[in-house]
Amino acid sequence: MDNSTVILLVEDEVLVRMLAADVLSEAGFTVLESTNAQEALTLLEARPDVQVLFTDVNMPGALDGLGLAQTVHERSPGVGILIGSGRIRPGVGELPVGARFITKPYAPSTLTDAVRAVARGHRGRDEHSSARSNDEAIAPSQTAEFVRRQRPDLSEARSSSGRAIG
Repeated sequence: MDNSTVILLVEDEVLVRMLAADVLSEAGFTVLESTNAQEALTLLEARPDVQVLFTDVNMPGALDGLGLAQTVHERSPGVGILIGSGRIRPGVGELPVGARFITKPYAPSTLTDAVRAVARGHRGRDEHSSARSNDEAIAPSQTAEFVRRQRPDLSEARSSSGRAIG
């Protein structure tokens, strides 16, 4: 599934974007990169094969990541949406229906697992399909707790390798 999944990564911080793109590429995803919302919207128009939008919240320009996510949800309902931030934690009503949220910094496996979940949730959807509710979004506390319980080695690996993203 991964090698046929096209991800649009929108992140204005160069090093964070490079590391996230590297992690996603290594996991087998096709990654398109963008530095802001306007560039991302242009890419989405040119690339109808994009299946997942992964965007940061805080970005320069007229449209931030939450605005981009809402715009993509309205224009391209078949595109899954993953939003990440280390500065804010959006409330339930701030995310488009079906969007997921992860906090920065995140472990590489947390990112790839979240992208896979979003891609699975939106495979084959069209404008008339129902989307997941925000109740199924990944809450930051749930992500951290899940990683601690399921993969305690990630906490050790993250602290020793310093490879957390964000």
